[in-house]
Amino acid sequence: MTALLEHCQNIYKLMEDESVDGVWEGLTSYLLPRVGLSTSNYNKVFSKLKAMGSIERQRRGGGSSPSVYKLIKFPSHEVYYAATEAGNPEADLTDYKPKRYTNWQGMAAELNKLRESQIILIQQFNLALERITELEKNDILLKRIRGED
Repeated sequence: MTALLEHCQNIYKLMEDESVDGVWEGLTSYLLPRVGLSTSNYNKVFSKLKAMGSIERQRRGGGSSPSVYKLIKFPSHEVYYAATEAGNPEADLTDYKPKRYTNWQGMAAELNKLRESQIILIQQFNLALERITELEKNDILLKRIRGED
């Protein structure tokens, strides 16, 4: 087991012990010394936990303001190595989900897909509005024919 994985597991266990319904709230800088790590390890440990999909930040803290993290899954060997070997096409990435885009073209493609979906939703909404207006007109005509108006 690598030292980084062990550090990630120790931090995760500590967060898990203090969590309520899978959500941990507190000052992240205080976690590291409690498991015998210096604060210089903060970025490595938390970046790896996020990259492995073990934790997800719900609210960023700062100063005396606490951070809030959702605990997703224990950082296992498999997930650790999959996240470490993300560039290896033979690595098992079933549980690996990156949190940050590093490929701007990929991000632009995703953004275009979202825009296309938004356009389709707007068109469907407008068609539904037209249909509602048509049905309301028909309802008014039926009431007039029946003398209910």
